[in-house]
Amino acid sequence: MAKRNKLLTREKKLQSRTQKSQSLPKSELESEQPSPKNKTWKCVGVFDKYEDAVAHKAKVLSGPEDTFELEVKIKRCGSEGSQFQVKLWTAPSLRINKKRKKEKAV
Repeated sequence: MAKRNKLLTREKKLQSRTQKSQSLPKSELESEQPSPKNKTWKCVGVFDKYEDAVAHKAKVLSGPEDTFELEVKIKRCGSEGSQFQVKLWTAPSLRINKKRKKEKAV
């Protein structure tokens, strides 16, 4: 009985997906953005001491950019977690603004 219910729910989900993809025009399908859960982090620096990593994090956050759209974190890396890595993520809206500013400057 439980297997039958699982199969029925899978079939319903598949049908709803196909209906959604058929009802939306291609331009709307292409414009869908990835989930905000999937962040791509950029490595800014690797340090031997945690204090150095914290100082670099503070330096990045005190920069000229809007800090409310930045996220900076410190993670352990290296052999046996002996080093500290500073990682940076910028919000998509901030990235688009940077591209526009570069285009206007040219």
